[in-house]
Amino acid sequence: MKATEKVQARELRKQGQSIKEIARNLRVSAGSVSVWVSDIGLTEDQIELLEKKQMKSREYILGRARKLKLAAAVNHLKWKAEGFERAGSDERFRLICTLYWGEGGKSETNRIFSLSNSDSRLLSVVLRWLLDCGYGNRVGFRVQYYPENGLSEEEIKTWWLKNLAGLEEKHLRQFTRNTINRASQRKKVGKLPFGTASLHVCSTELFYNIMGGIDQLAIKGT
Repeated sequence: MKATEKVQARELRKQGQSIKEIARNLRVSAGSVSVWVSDIGLTEDQIELLEKKQMKSREYILGRARKLKLAAAVNHLKWKAEGFERAGSDERFRLICTLYWGEGGKSETNRIFSLSNSDSRLLSVVLRWLLDCGYGNRVGFRVQYYPENGLSEEEIKTWWLKNLAGLEEKHLRQFTRNTINRASQRKKVGKLPFGTASLHVCSTELFYNIMGGIDQLAIKGT
């Protein structure tokens, strides 16, 4: 038992400090403090003071959360506007936005760049653009496949590394084995033996750049 800390904890409790405050000040667990001071009662004034501190702390946390949410919303609009502007003058970016419009994930809950397809040629265009834009160390690549097609995961990886220009081992993430749960899914067996691949980059800024570019396309056409 930490005798010195226990004595200090009891003294601080008598002064009206909360369990969490004591634990933080003494750098011990709140559980230990709770046991050490369990027999020490607080006065009504001390309880009222602690409640005021807790209320102030909650208000601070809520206020901070609101500020962060507002700042994020401002950034989202800024990045979207940048993408809208870029799509008006950057033909290659416009092409990526077009492909993403058809094949990319657009959920504003996830807010990540994610595009899926089975065509290595299409994905090569997107991957090359991502690499040229400096996202090489942030690109992730995974494949969903049916093992019933008779190819091992290693064979599938080898095929994609060979056929997807710019793809490297460092980009590979865990592949997903699809399970056939009902008869209708068997129609997919024999098709797309190398699976459906997904490129993703965890970048909120990139996501909103692309969304802005798509807005440009929707308004002015490709």
